[in-house]
Amino acid sequence: MLVTSNRYNRKDMPPLHGNYLNIFKETISTLKGWRATVDNETQHTQHRGFLKECYTILTTADIMELEGSKPYRAGIKALNEAKAGKKLSLQEFTDARDLLLVKLALLMGSRPGPLENALLEDYYGAKEKDGNRIMLIPKHKRSKAGPVALGMD
Repeated sequence: MLVTSNRYNRKDMPPLHGNYLNIFKETISTLKGWRATVDNETQHTQHRGFLKECYTILTTADIMELEGSKPYRAGIKALNEAKAGKKLSLQEFTDARDLLLVKLALLMGSRPGPLENALLEDYYGAKEKDGNRIMLIPKHKRSKAGPVALGMD
């Protein structure tokens, strides 16, 4: 691309033979097809990663065990006290924050990117419908496709 762009024609660069310039210009139009070939060659590796995720996914029993854990119960208690108007201590605030992060991470499953890039403005801009909030996160792995929706109950 740099070779065929007029923007990069510099006087201190050696001149290209006219045939080379034509070859480079033709090559650029076929690069997209080459990328598809490379993607096909590496597809099995990507699928193997997806399978690994499936084999290590949390089960309902794992979630039930988590809900019975001491940190989970401490987080629920702190959230209920905050809802009742109590000013939380630093430890109680941390318990509540950790619980919320775990619950959001569980909602996202194996897609941590949107959660890692969520901002408070995304949270405050969330729309509510039927008791659920939908937060749109613009920055994530597949952001070319648009913002990802993160649902919260």
